[in-house]
Amino acid sequence: MEIKVKALDTLAEGAKYFLQKVITPPIEKLGLLLTDNVKLWRFKNQVKILAAAEQHLKKHGVRTRKVALKILTPMLEESSIEEDESLQDKWAALIANTVSEDSKINTTLFTHILSQLTRLEAEVFELIFDECCTYKNSDGGIIIEQNTSNFRALQIKSFAPAINNCDIIIDNLLRLRLIQEVKTYSLTINTITVSALGRDFLLACRYD
Repeated sequence: MEIKVKALDTLAEGAKYFLQKVITPPIEKLGLLLTDNVKLWRFKNQVKILAAAEQHLKKHGVRTRKVALKILTPMLEESSIEEDESLQDKWAALIANTVSEDSKINTTLFTHILSQLTRLEAEVFELIFDECCTYKNSDGGIIIEQNTSNFRALQIKSFAPAINNCDIIIDNLLRLRLIQEVKTYSLTINTITVSALGRDFLLACRYD
């Protein structure tokens, strides 16, 4: 038990140091300590996610910038209650992409959206993205070619056999404006596409 506590303390110091580099104003000035009034399991989540974000930045030699508390604090709070590992990876990517030196993320919107998604909803959204968009990351930058999809057919093809509440998932993605319906002349076929917000959100929560 003592070994585990020491290991956690070491990780906590590393997470605190990482936060100190990317947050304004200094942590000590605000008395903002990761362990203040946070249950152990939330604290461990924060440490794990921050460590993953820092590891990615170091691995790729990405410099960091200072980020306002209004932007970063909600990310830390919301990510701390996420237990699903695949969504924790998205939180780590969002934090890393937010604090990177050339980041243009200066909004809490992505934090709000990610906190509203379950693992299944996130997987369905990525399936829709893959169906509707061609994603290329080359030396020339990120290129996304977009088209529409018959999402009723898409449900049958990819989701319906295993998901009973696919309509609810689609409705939530529409509510969050990650996808949008496209008007057609047909009265029987509904088509959707990934919205501009959806594209930006996906890139913010994914490592390039």
